[in-house]
Amino acid sequence: MIEVLQFANLVLRLVLELGVLFALFYAGYRMSSRSIVRIPLAIVAPLLAGALWITFGAPGGERSLDDPWRLLLEIAIFGAAAVGLVAAGRVRLGLAFFLLFALNRGLMYLWGQ
Repeated sequence: MIEVLQFANLVLRLVLELGVLFALFYAGYRMSSRSIVRIPLAIVAPLLAGALWITFGAPGGERSLDDPWRLLLEIAIFGAAAVGLVAAGRVRLGLAFFLLFALNRGLMYLWGQ
């Protein structure tokens, strides 16, 4: 039974990581009413987060950070996505997103994932 929960936690992690990209895209798009600003923001924000994650956060990467720096990077990236949702007017979604991240990260630590 625990293996099923651990697998479900890893699936949740994947969904949350994809959610970061979507949330940053959405927040970037909603930050301005001018297309000349909103479109680049919507593209650059998720690309920057993805580049930071691939370079410093992805497990097994050449420049992967060790804890506690990796944890701080995770909090910064997932937190930026949550704050972006809140700033875009999706307060409950932003709070729920960050709480799911915290739960997921806590379980990952507990289970050594």
